[in-house]
Amino acid sequence: MTGKLLSVFVMFIILTSVSVGALPLAFAGIPGAAPTGLNNSAPSTSTSIFLQWTAPGDDGGEAITGYKIEQAPELSFDNFGSYTVLVANTESSSTTHTVSGLSSGDFFKFRVSAINASGSGTTSNEFMIGPQKEQQ
Repeated sequence: MTGKLLSVFVMFIILTSVSVGALPLAFAGIPGAAPTGLNNSAPSTSTSIFLQWTAPGDDGGEAITGYKIEQAPELSFDNFGSYTVLVANTESSSTTHTVSGLSSGDFFKFRVSAINASGSGTTSNEFMIGPQKEQQ
């Protein structure tokens, strides 16, 4: 009886490993790469900055559903404050965003990260820009 039980157990293990081996074992996760190429899509105005970037090459196995955009203000020459969230989730796969309501002379660093159903990925490169001074 022990021999037959051992044979059934071994057969179960073999069949289970063959069956499980055929299943896809990849699990979705947060975006596995950062957005790249963050820069301006058009010249700044005296009150607006136009950002653009390239979607990450690895979406983590789930579609990108939005982007988190963060900014850090310049406090003094080349000295920036902490990043704060400008937009928690754009709720769009669009890779452009307009930052408006700025004042001439403001200067900021920006960074973006992709969002999918599993969460937020790594941040992009930093991009520094400010609105243009008004023409006199």
